[in-house]
Amino acid sequence: AACITAGSDSKAEAALDIAREGADKVSSETAQDDDQFFAEAASDTECQLGDSLWDAALFIGFPRVHPVDSVFMALLVAVNLFAQIIFLGITWFVFTQRQFSPDYREKLESWRINIGHSVKYWDPLTFTSLTQRICDPDAFVPEMSSGTSTVISQIQEYLGLHSFFNGPSLLKVSLVLWTLTIVRDFARSWDLLRALRALPTKPTRVHPTPDGSGLLKLAGLSRARKAWAASVVILRVVSSAVLFVLGCEFLIFYSISVADIILNAVALEIVLNIDEALFILVPHRVRRIIEKLEPLPAPAGLSNICRIDVRTLGFFVLTALTLIICEATAIQDVRAEVLAANSTLCGGRQDFVYGMDPLYFVYVSASNPYGSASEKVGKYGHVNGINETIYPDLVPASGLGLAAVPTPLVFEFEANGMEEVKIRDTFDLETASASIQKAGSTTCGDLLATVPIVQRFVNASIDAAPWAPSAAATAVSSCTDLAPHCATWRLARVVCPETCGC
Repeated sequence: AACITAGSDSKAEAALDIAREGADKVSSETAQDDDQFFAEAASDTECQLGDSLWDAALFIGFPRVHPVDSVFMALLVAVNLFAQIIFLGITWFVFTQRQFSPDYREKLESWRINIGHSVKYWDPLTFTSLTQRICDPDAFVPEMSSGTSTVISQIQEYLGLHSFFNGPSLLKVSLVLWTLTIVRDFARSWDLLRALRALPTKPTRVHPTPDGSGLLKLAGLSRARKAWAASVVILRVVSSAVLFVLGCEFLIFYSISVADIILNAVALEIVLNIDEALFILVPHRVRRIIEKLEPLPAPAGLSNICRIDVRTLGFFVLTALTLIICEATAIQDVRAEVLAANSTLCGGRQDFVYGMDPLYFVYVSASNPYGSASEKVGKYGHVNGINETIYPDLVPASGLGLAAVPTPLVFEFEANGMEEVKIRDTFDLETASASIQKAGSTTCGDLLATVPIVQRFVNASIDAAPWAPSAAATAVSSCTDLAPHCATWRLARVVCPETCGC
């Protein structure tokens, strides 16, 4: 029994070894088949002519193409080249000029000196200089809705509020996409050139395929036809190469506007594809030949080395080198120029205004002389007064203190009102104080308890006072309440001159 058992075990082990050898053989054959399949797939290259004027140009002078059609296609090629030359010329002479050159920064500096800090453009509603307002991304500057404010807006968008999501990042993405677009065009031209070179050199001939599919087969090309085809392909490559270089400069230098960068990238794609737009004008017979022509086989090149796709790797390296070169030679320079322009317009001190006398002596004041916080300035009485004039419904339904009826915060004129408003807009402090005293029928009297508009204006402005009352501060109704602040609040001295000392 032991011998029988041992014999059975030996047979089982032998069968198992045979099965293992068979499985290993099948696995090895499968792996070889897979390797052969992927090797063939990697080496197989076919080139299909497409809807492009460059491809149609290959058939100029073709035996089955009418001479008139050949002449017409030659004119289309000339139109295509002329359109691209026009774009390249304009790009070279206009669109590649640096926007923030030293000369332009000198103009920005001149604007800041002559206008940005001029007292003429000081805003009494916000206590800010014009420079402060245009450099504040949240401010609305109606008097500078174009020009400098547009430049500042573009600079702020380009530099970005975040370290990554900014103009240079978008520019790099656009350059990568543009490079890949050109690389695709180069690859297709190279495949076409190899396919045409691989065709037999004999009289040019096109005949139907024997399988009855209705397709046409290009059986061979004459030496002259190969030379013409190579010339067309090389001309296409040179045109794309020049367009690539100038396109990169166009994207980098023409505009720092984020919206313009996107639109410029789209514009480059349109210029590159002019040949596809003109294809609709190619004679119908030529278009039918291209449509029916079967793909041209191209010989295998050095596409794979040690299972590495050299072709794709080369495209990746070319794209990376383009980005690195553009970053090192142009993008960093443009960013430095934009930072310099931003410093010219918004650097240093912004919160002052100046005036000059006839002798050109300069007199400077802080744009917010009382140092009121920006949120307090918006609470000052004059802001409320203007808002209530715009929207009368904002006037309180009941009066304050001695006023039993709603009291507006503005002095409104009727007869000859325009002249009165213009005159008062030119008042200095002393004349304005006298005018307010006149409204109270006095020359040096306390007005807080006698003139309703004055009382409401003071209470509307108390939250913005330089002595910063607490949130619990109550409304004032007499000059006795303002007496402690005569030295620190100009408005207190104007409405309570008798208490503060005439």
